[in-house]
Amino acid sequence: DWQRWLDEYGDQRVEAPKVAFALGAAIEKQKAWQKAAAYWSSFVREYSRAAAPGQLLMARYKEALAFQEMHYRSQAEAAFADVARRFALLPPSQRLGPAIDAAGHARFVEVEKAYKDFEKIRFDTTSQRVLVARLREKNKSLSGLLKSYAEVLKLGSPRWSAAALTRIGQAHRSFNKGLLEAPVPRGLDAEEQDLYRQALESKALPLEDKAVEAFAKAIAISRTTGVYSEWVVKAQDLLREYQPDAYGDVHRPGFAESAPTRPVAPELTGGP
Repeated sequence: DWQRWLDEYGDQRVEAPKVAFALGAAIEKQKAWQKAAAYWSSFVREYSRAAAPGQLLMARYKEALAFQEMHYRSQAEAAFADVARRFALLPPSQRLGPAIDAAGHARFVEVEKAYKDFEKIRFDTTSQRVLVARLREKNKSLSGLLKSYAEVLKLGSPRWSAAALTRIGQAHRSFNKGLLEAPVPRGLDAEEQDLYRQALESKALPLEDKAVEAFAKAIAISRTTGVYSEWVVKAQDLLREYQPDAYGDVHRPGFAESAPTRPVAPELTGGP
């Protein structure tokens, strides 16, 4: 029916983009991802002048999601990057919930490579010189991650703010565990080994505190906004490692992708 309408009335500048967008949503529901990706790409081309900027952003976002479903990584990353660019150009009146969520997701995806690179920095060496160099590298990498995730939080998407905070918690958690599990450098006597372990523990403890704080903030966002996602489940699971009785049995309802959301409250949009 949508296609028939477009064939007959497609020259109507105001209504045609709305109908074409509805047609794309119908294709999406069929989970025909190759077809959906091609359709949203054509929508951006054909309605670049007639559609509202917010519609074009969402079309590009849906194209990115289709690529993601097909595991076309490079195409998905390019589409997500374009979503972030388009959101920065949107007029305030069109920065509504779906566009905010799309921008939050896009920025989060952009940070994932840096997060994975951070996780690859390990303290699996007995060379004190190498260990110190890796410690500096990991500190620098963590600082960059915190700045990037702060940009995700600033956008105000409940779902992707919770995701960013969960990643912040995971980064601090892995840093903490890496320090505590690091091998003792060669050439130290028993007393020096004890001092070395104490020094590592003193550096590791604040990281654990920051991990707990970030996981708790991710959960708080869910409670404040009513948006419950797999990222909140992950935050709950990880927080229970530190506070086993904090949340009782983890609640795992079905996730409603199209559920209405409220913006993150201002006091929850800062870094941990």
